[in-house]
Amino acid sequence: MDSLTQMVLGATVGEAVLGKKAGRRALFWGAFAGTVPDLDVLVYPLWNDVERLVLHRGFSHSLLVLALAAPLLGGAVKRIHGNLDVSWREWSWLMFWCLITHPLLDCFTTYGTQLAWPFSSYPVSWNSIFIIDPLYTLPLLFATITGLWSPKDRDTRTRIITMSLLLSSSYLALTQFNKHQALAVFREAIVKEPQLRGDGRWMTMPGVFNNVVWRGLYLEDDTLYESYYSFFGDKERVRFRVIQRGKAVRARLGEHEQLERLIRFSKGFYLLRQEPDRVVYTDVRFGGQDYYAFRYQIHPDQTDKDRQVTRLPRAKPPEDYLANVWRLLKGEPYLPAEQASNQPPIPKE
Repeated sequence: MDSLTQMVLGATVGEAVLGKKAGRRALFWGAFAGTVPDLDVLVYPLWNDVERLVLHRGFSHSLLVLALAAPLLGGAVKRIHGNLDVSWREWSWLMFWCLITHPLLDCFTTYGTQLAWPFSSYPVSWNSIFIIDPLYTLPLLFATITGLWSPKDRDTRTRIITMSLLLSSSYLALTQFNKHQALAVFREAIVKEPQLRGDGRWMTMPGVFNNVVWRGLYLEDDTLYESYYSFFGDKERVRFRVIQRGKAVRARLGEHEQLERLIRFSKGFYLLRQEPDRVVYTDVRFGGQDYYAFRYQIHPDQTDKDRQVTRLPRAKPPEDYLANVWRLLKGEPYLPAEQASNQPPIPKE
């Protein structure tokens, strides 16, 4: 999730754990701990472009690493606030909860979080909330602001903190329910495609800044089928766009270590396109409507491993991107029936 959300989640959890004894300091240190796992960006200069993608949310989001870090950070805070009647154990308990709620929340997004590092590098992703979702963040933000500026009415602050955590947690549960509802609609629509066997893999994820519009990706053999569905729309009008993944391009590249790392990270949901002077790899989980966040150019003849694959600058969105988002949100169909089988254009920079 975005930094603001992680900060206010940490602040709210900190207040819930230790606010009665530490006051506003619990909010402050909770907010600090809530952002600590994302400090792996400080080592980005030591990593190449592929490593920055696949290693982010790795060691710094490990439950084991964070559990070990909690007493160390708790000890440091105890030294800073030695005059407070708050023990090292209590500060460590605050740090523990504020640290581990960060990666647990990240698991609800699409990116993936390596909770079991170093025993497993598998990125856990439940794909039910966009990385910025105001409906999740606002209750926590309200509770944080209230905790900073409200009178020292302990009962009122406790009620606000409790309600904000209940609301935000309930919203997370709702996103999972929405996800399964959307998947059911996509499954029902895909069986109408006569050329498909129906034994492929699904991935569903929410739309930009909301949990009403859902994007469905279905992978069978080397072909992707993409569609959108809004809970305000008609499920009978769901249409799929057909996208060839790029099997021939991958075969021409042969063994390519860095590309294989990208493909594993994408869980198979990627595109390869041959351009005149390069091959372009796209992770189709992050974006849509031919506008994607993670695109890389591959240089098969480059001997320097760190330069075999380099990230492309993020392209400008299509002129009609926001209009299409609004159209989907209103429930209009993603594609007219006559366009449902057309191949998409190659994404341009």
